[in-house]
Formats: sequence, C-alpha cells, structure tokens
Amino acid sequence: MSFHRAGLFTAVFCSFAYVSLLKAQQQAPVQPPAPQQTAPSGTQPQNAAPQPVRPPEEPNILEDGGFSIEPIYWLNRAQPALRGGAGAPTFEGLAYPGHSDAGIGGELGIPTGHSNTLRFSYFRVLGNANTTITQSTTVFSEGYSPGDYLAQHYNLQSAKISWDYLSYTWRRAPGNIHFKTLYELQFMTISTDIAAPFKPATEDTSGTINNNTAHGSKNIFLPTLGVEFEQELGGRFR
Repeated sequence: MSFHRAGLFTAVFCSFAYVSLLKAQQQAPVQPPAPQQTAPSGTQPQNAAPQPVRPPEEPNILEDGGFSIEPIYWLNRAQPALRGGAGAPTFEGLAYPGHSDAGIGGELGIPTGHSNTLRFSYFRVLGNANTTITQSTTVFSEGYSPGDYLAQHYNLQSAKISWDYLSYTWRRAPGNIHFKTLYELQFMTISTDIAAPFKPATEDTSGTINNNTAHGSKNIFLPTLGVEFEQELGGRFR
C-alpha cells in the first residue's frame, strides 16, 4: 500500500511539472523580426559606384617581351688605316696590316612600362699591327724615317644609352598603331699607340729623352633623335 501511494505521488508531481513548463513557454514573449528599412518614396536605392573600365595594358617591351641581355661578338676581318685630319693635311696615312681582334660587347634592355625600353650598350674593338714605313712621316708630333719598324696598337670603344618611348597608340583593327620616339646619346673614343722598338732613343739639349713613341686619341659624342610608326599585322609580322 505504501509503494502504491509513493508511485501515485511521483506521477502526480511529474504531471504538475510538465503542465507548468508548457504554461511558461506559452507566456514567454515572442520577439518580432526587425523591421526592414525602406527607402522613401520617389528615391532610388543607393548602389555601389561602377568601377571604371581600364584600357588594355601595353606589354613592357613590344619587341623583346621584357628584361633582356644581348651579348655581341663580331668576327672582325677589317684592315684599318690611320688618316690625316685637318690638323695634319700633309699626312698621307699609315696602314695597319693584318686583321683586327674580334669585337665584343653587349646590350642591356630594361622595360620602363607601356612598351618603353631603356637600353645600355657597349662595344669594343682592339687590334695590333706591325709595319715598316717607306717615307718620312710625323704621327702625333713624333717623327719617323723610312725603314723604321713600327709596332702599332689601336682601341675603338663605343658606349650608348637609348630610350625607346611609346608616345601614342591608335587602336585600330587588325592591330594597334604605335607611334614611338627614340632619344639616344652615343659616346665613341679611339686611341692609337705607336712605338719604334728597334730605333735607339735620343736625348735633346735639355735632357729630355725621346723613346720614339706616339700616342693620340679622339672622343666623339653623337646625339640621336628618331621616330617610328609600328603596327602588328599578325602574330609573326610587324
């Protein structure tokens, strides 16, 4: 009898707790959804500003495609000669028999954006020649007599800086037309050394010794301006 009453009491207590929980859930306030903000009548909703359309980018270098290094090797077989200029009108010339050494150099190309290119180049040619003169001659204020054996050395160098600049582009089919300009400065120098190794040295009255050597050099600056029109008509033709 006691066990029956205890079970009945437990069932009544659980039923009471369940009913209380349902009433609490029904009485809990329900949060309404947040109201949506609407634009006033007569106005349009504000959208993000449209992004400007960028024109197609030009390649860094139209011809080379980018940063470039170009070695130069010239298998030279020239036979140069020394000629008299305005300061030596009676000088008939001095031949340099034999071949010059192979010329070496290189070019460095640096892209500067929008198909512009900055280029640095250098070139050098050296040579040695031996000859026996047949007549009296004066070279760089040094006199030589017929029969003197002369050993000659010459050095020709050239350094150049140039900027290929894309000034304007007309976008036309089948390819764009490029108007390019060239700004360039070239420096050239040539030097010559001549010696008579078998001719005895002499000494003048002041004690100055003449060892029968001569040296001369000339420097030249060459500015260059140029224009170019270019159009790519196909994948392999420009």
